[in-house]
Amino acid sequence: MLLYLAGGPGQSDLGYTPAYMSELENDFVFAVWDQRGTGTSYAGLDPVDTLTLDQTVSDTIRLATYLRDRFGQQKIYLMGSSWGTTLGVLAVQRHPELFHAWIGTGQMASQLASDRIIDRQVVDYAARTGDQALAGRMQGYGPPPYRDMYAYAFLIGYYDKIGLYPKTPYFQTQGPDGIDGSGAVEYGPLDKINKEKAIIDVAAVLYPQLQGVDFRTQVPRLEVPVFLVEGANELSARIGPARDWFDRLQAPAKYWITFENSGHIPQFEEFPRFRAVLAEIVRQQS
Repeated sequence: MLLYLAGGPGQSDLGYTPAYMSELENDFVFAVWDQRGTGTSYAGLDPVDTLTLDQTVSDTIRLATYLRDRFGQQKIYLMGSSWGTTLGVLAVQRHPELFHAWIGTGQMASQLASDRIIDRQVVDYAARTGDQALAGRMQGYGPPPYRDMYAYAFLIGYYDKIGLYPKTPYFQTQGPDGIDGSGAVEYGPLDKINKEKAIIDVAAVLYPQLQGVDFRTQVPRLEVPVFLVEGANELSARIGPARDWFDRLQAPAKYWITFENSGHIPQFEEFPRFRAVLAEIVRQQS
């Protein structure tokens, strides 16, 4: 039994996982979940003041408990991507008895630390290229945490300028003629609209709550084996804090696995290898 936590906050992967990871259904009971406020669960955004980081962790634990009981398992495997790694690590820390192991891809350790590194790198890029408009815009934003989500969204457009994101098959299938993530059979017409709205709406509520989260000081130990699958082309702003946390972390066993041809989402970018890694993880835990 494998429970997958999508990135975001606000992202739904109900469309992406069958497009890129459907073969996992031959290996696991593979559960993919629209978190509260996202995609088919968009209505869970209201009332907004109930959408808290603590609530999302509690939701994850409740779902893991349900799946364990529903399928007659003592423990399940928990996997998260990007923001899903923040959610998953906190769930494992709170209730390790539910899980065989933690599997993180695009592991986050401190959102604020990563954002501040990205900010400095974009400012440096503006200076290096003489882009005065960009320099002025960055000066107007000031250092993170930014006042609104649109500043964070704007900087996504510069990730390829400050990193080495590869043009993997995953990225080559994106766009108007490729997979847009809205193809899940679970989505009705309104769900497809809500999927896009949630990316901003949920992030606007949860992102500020992540500013005080830093696993390097708050999660010194996990009571389950830890497997981090990281792309060699991941942004240094993410990989640096994650590696710092991993090196400090105490766990029954821990493994840092590098995928040479991936960036932030190796489970999509190099799925055949990722599937083999999962099989080895299960073999080790058997």
